[in-house]
Amino acid sequence: MIHRILTGLALAAVLPAPLSAATLWEKDGHEIAFNGYLRAGYGWSKDWVPQICFWAPGASAKYRLGNECDMYSSVGGHAVVALGDNPVAGYVKIESRIPVTRYYGGDEEIDFDEPIMNYVELGNLAGTSAKFWIGRRESFLEDVHITDYNYMNLKGDGLGVYDIPAGPVTLAVSYNITRLLDTETHGKVHQHNYDFGVRGVPLNPGGSLDFDVRLSRIDDDESGTTGVHAADGWAFALRYFQDDVAGGQNTLVVQYGTGSARAAFAWPAEADWVANNLLWWDQTRYLEDARTLRVLDTLLYEGSRWSVMTLGLFERRHSKDFDSVDQIWVSAGARASWYFGEHWRVTGEYGLDYVRDLNNDTAGTLGKKTLALEWAPDRSFYARPAFRIYATRADWSSDFKGRVGWPVYSDGLSGWSTGFQVEYWW
Repeated sequence: MIHRILTGLALAAVLPAPLSAATLWEKDGHEIAFNGYLRAGYGWSKDWVPQICFWAPGASAKYRLGNECDMYSSVGGHAVVALGDNPVAGYVKIESRIPVTRYYGGDEEIDFDEPIMNYVELGNLAGTSAKFWIGRRESFLEDVHITDYNYMNLKGDGLGVYDIPAGPVTLAVSYNITRLLDTETHGKVHQHNYDFGVRGVPLNPGGSLDFDVRLSRIDDDESGTTGVHAADGWAFALRYFQDDVAGGQNTLVVQYGTGSARAAFAWPAEADWVANNLLWWDQTRYLEDARTLRVLDTLLYEGSRWSVMTLGLFERRHSKDFDSVDQIWVSAGARASWYFGEHWRVTGEYGLDYVRDLNNDTAGTLGKKTLALEWAPDRSFYARPAFRIYATRADWSSDFKGRVGWPVYSDGLSGWSTGFQVEYWW
């Protein structure tokens, strides 16, 4: 255990200084930079075992503060070569990033996952803001920070163009491919996503709209002993951004997805077991009938003495005939910080998740609350690095007994954890 704690402290110790720039070298439009994300620390639960995290069964995310049970970083860099000596000249950019994960209490070696970004970008095409990319990249991610829920997730291997000027808006188009299967029995099966986006549609003072459409297809393959049948899907997403709502910035999101795009942008591709299910024609029809509706609203307010982020979410998933999922997920929560100095803050977070499983006729709630003392370089919700010590308690319904807090709290309806953590991005 001492070794694991020291690992967390060592990772925190190598953080760049809070005000240091990510740029390592820059001259005449050329640039070499270092970027990434880090969270490290350690925590404990009952009987001082490694920290247990609390997640409502069936929910797609959990409230993060004092409720993360891993050390995670994604570290990379990029190089930019300017193709001219004026501000609008074209450029070539190469970027790569690799994630590293280790779970609290795990005896496994540190997991160096495959690169999450490894791409080339050609920018300022034809003297415009348009940018072309090819490779693997997180081409478009949007999340709710307090749950780390990526409700827009277009990452993957492919190519695309974004920031295409079109009057008052910009356009984006991309193609991503994910290999689901590669076996002698079932052949090679891929999922193809074609995404089209319109950004920054002006609606009213301080308000704008983004619109995205996805066409998706899991292709068939008859090269194996048993072929996988094709399945199609589509999805759309509307995001309305509005300034000065209760003194803060508000985002309202409406998403809908069907078939192989049933995630409604929340994840980039289906899992490999989905392709195995498509060995039968009726399963193909059942997948194409699957659908998801999601509505969420999040508000960020930042003041001189305090800040708060809120979340309200409703999600209805129906794919009972394909994978026995027929459920409603409702989530509401907030994280608030009170500043009592230039660097110190008291932060509290409360999140409540309700999940109703219509297939198994069960329903339950999980409430998680955390109190933390934090140090950050300034008074801002996103000020990083943030060093924190925290205490967390969770309570859940009887229908969730044995399914939350395993194995420490598997016989109960509540649990606690405490620990320390540093979080930083640059």
